[in-house]
Amino acid sequence: MEDWIYRRHLEAIARRVAERHRQQPYDVLLFLGVGAQFEVAGLPAVAWLQGPPQTEWQAIHRLRHRLIELSGRMLYWKLRVFYRHRQRVARRELARCRAVICGSEWSRQHVIAFGVPAERVFALPYPFDLELFRPEPNVPPSIRADGRSSGWGASTRASDWI
Repeated sequence: MEDWIYRRHLEAIARRVAERHRQQPYDVLLFLGVGAQFEVAGLPAVAWLQGPPQTEWQAIHRLRHRLIELSGRMLYWKLRVFYRHRQRVARRELARCRAVICGSEWSRQHVIAFGVPAERVFALPYPFDLELFRPEPNVPPSIRADGRSSGWGASTRASDWI
């Protein structure tokens, strides 16, 4: 039932995007965090992934003995079925994309290993200033007395950014 409702919503969104595209043409259809969940004729789809689609399942599978010990075999099998379905959906969504953007070269390599042709996968590293955002030595991540979170690095107070 939920999949049917979700597909109906995507179909409605696709119709609305196609209608708007006919009125005022778009350059690209950008999907953030997921592959192309639908297509619009004449409009290239680009996905900017949060992470490679198979890595969550790989971690669950790697830790399966501990997961089964803590939560039982049934949960592991439910997760296995869910992620098999999710991977089939991800392959279909990524096949619709003219380009796939990843946040690192590591992610790019995993997306290529997932089956997306290398010439369509691009690494665009997140723009962090590693000198500004670095952990303070010998201070565990927590909220300190001055209100800053030491886990974020040099400063996370809003007043420091204004």
